[in-house]
Amino acid sequence: MKRPKSREIKFPQKRRVLRKNVPKQELDAAAQAAIYAPSNYHCKINGKLARRVKPATPCPRDFTLQEAGDAMREAIKAGRVSKQWIDGFPRHVWHKEGDVWYEACTNAGTAGTYHAYPIDVNGLPAGLKG
Repeated sequence: MKRPKSREIKFPQKRRVLRKNVPKQELDAAAQAAIYAPSNYHCKINGKLARRVKPATPCPRDFTLQEAGDAMREAIKAGRVSKQWIDGFPRHVWHKEGDVWYEACTNAGTAGTYHAYPIDVNGLPAGLKG
């Protein structure tokens, strides 16, 4: 029996770039329409992870859907957004809770629907590392 191939992490060192000088109206529109959808791989539902696939790690904090959505929308309004946008939404959004940074991400097929996960400080855009 063959051993399964290890999961390849695509672009592990891909540089994130913070977008500067985003018009307030654009940020407000994106924040208002953004939706948070928890990941089955990182978020606990009824105290358990629905799915557990490595290298996914459980979220270190139990956010409610409301808290997670509010944090994501506040990060968008604050301009902690990536340079890359998809259909009126930032591709990546960053939020700091205590000492932990979180990155929320949306995809082309689900623009505006985000899932989030904790990230290392080294994965932050240069403008947020200070």
